[in-house]
Amino acid sequence: MDVERRRLRGEPMMALASDHLELAARLGSRHRRRRPPLPRRARRNRWRAGRLGGGRGRGRAFLTGVDARWQRSTVKASYSRNGRSASWAAHGTYLAREGAQREGGKGRGFSAEREGIDLTATLRGWQRAGDARLWKFIVSPEHADRLDLKAHARALVSHMERDLGTHLEWVAIDHYNTDNPHVHLLVRGRDARGQALQIHPDYLKQGIRRRSQDLATQVLGYRSEREIVQSRGRTVERLRFTEIDRALIRHGGTRGLVTIDGPTPKAPAARAFRQQELRRLQMLEDLGLAEKVWTRTWRLSPQLETALRQAQLSGDIIKARARHQARLSDPRLPVTVTRIEAGTVITGRVIGTGLADELRDQRYLLVESRDRLHYIPQPAAVQRARGRGQLRIGDVVTLRGEAIEKGVRVMVETRVQALEPGQGAGGRDGSRPARVPEPARLPTLTAMSRSEGRQVNVAEPLVGAIYRGRLVGYGRDRAGHRYAVLDTGRELTAFRTDDLGAVQGREVRVQGHEHEDDRKRRVLVWRLGDDERERDRGQTR
Repeated sequence: MDVERRRLRGEPMMALASDHLELAARLGSRHRRRRPPLPRRARRNRWRAGRLGGGRGRGRAFLTGVDARWQRSTVKASYSRNGRSASWAAHGTYLAREGAQREGGKGRGFSAEREGIDLTATLRGWQRAGDARLWKFIVSPEHADRLDLKAHARALVSHMERDLGTHLEWVAIDHYNTDNPHVHLLVRGRDARGQALQIHPDYLKQGIRRRSQDLATQVLGYRSEREIVQSRGRTVERLRFTEIDRALIRHGGTRGLVTIDGPTPKAPAARAFRQQELRRLQMLEDLGLAEKVWTRTWRLSPQLETALRQAQLSGDIIKARARHQARLSDPRLPVTVTRIEAGTVITGRVIGTGLADELRDQRYLLVESRDRLHYIPQPAAVQRARGRGQLRIGDVVTLRGEAIEKGVRVMVETRVQALEPGQGAGGRDGSRPARVPEPARLPTLTAMSRSEGRQVNVAEPLVGAIYRGRLVGYGRDRAGHRYAVLDTGRELTAFRTDDLGAVQGREVRVQGHEHEDDRKRRVLVWRLGDDERERDRGQTR
């Protein structure tokens, strides 16, 4: 009766249970001991060059459904145009950075037959040769820890060459600095005839990923029913857009109504999938992204995908803030995403910068103003300013968005203006930041050591002793005493002081002094001076 009542109301019937049964049937019984053999090479997807929907490029795919038992792999694809000078080399330098590979890795890349390749020099050569673009891929098999990533990358490119019908010139480097080991694959934008390499969009979106999945399956075998359930279950409570959400949206149709009913599935995988979807719907309901309108029936928010992707970005911003926490004068400031648009004016102190998307070389800038911390996706003008040394850590700047008419288009140009420390957000006497941090708001020296990845050593005051270095930030000990922490070269050194006027990120001088306290006692203290500021004014030689 309940089914008939919903049919008469015109509500879509979300037969998720039948989908679970169908998938469970394809997975087979968990008691089956023999796995079906892998498909023969002749039966695999055939990739053909051609056109589809008016788009040009090699690798048009005859796309068929991927077996649920295949090993999973993620492939992100992008490209860089040959624009800014040395931008490709800079990307190579970033990929070769210390600490990204396994312990002992030297930041060198590999190709089909070579090891120890200098990525920076290779990419610089391709850019200087006038290549129109550089193709960039990140290949991340789900069980990369059980694969030889270099062998996987070489086999993948070999298949890509057959699919695209041309020899590819490429370099790659394996990274193990995240939860999922992965390979950065860089393909030159020329084919074997020297023409611009065009790759069909469908092949970029699906073809390369399916090749990677197929290759991983050949090595590791089909995923077991248990592995599939566990893999899907790990996404149930994640604050991002997941494959479960994608399935719910698909079943929700145009009205976004999802009903999970019917008899309890007998297959273990189907039962697990149903429970996972119920748990996910309950989580979405708690987040306000789904509304329960009937027994086991929910209406999904039209903003479901957008909101979850925004939540994922928020998580990335929180991580970025944590990396630069030691430089904040007020750790309690709210953080907001600020895009430079026409009329935007931001004045504040540069706290830090980093890579928001290592595939597309998109960077962010953190600027602390009086009332908030701005997370700014860097437009080209900001990147150029950083290249000229205008946006150093600790600098007080104004970023201004201006509308510039170019023909029929209106462009937004970012103007960068460096301010004296006493201007704008800088403060009172030309060196003091907008706020003097209270001890309770400062990170502990232990926390600073952990965030910087280096030991912090406390220096005892000594009359006449002088230290110079970059001011990393201010911290406190357990007793609440305040310290200035300097990067003195080989180590981080903490100096107990109440002089908190120097701008973080600048070159400062610390000198030991003897003076009388309120009780007329002679005590030793550390005093800070801003070397950069004094040098700019011609007060130091």
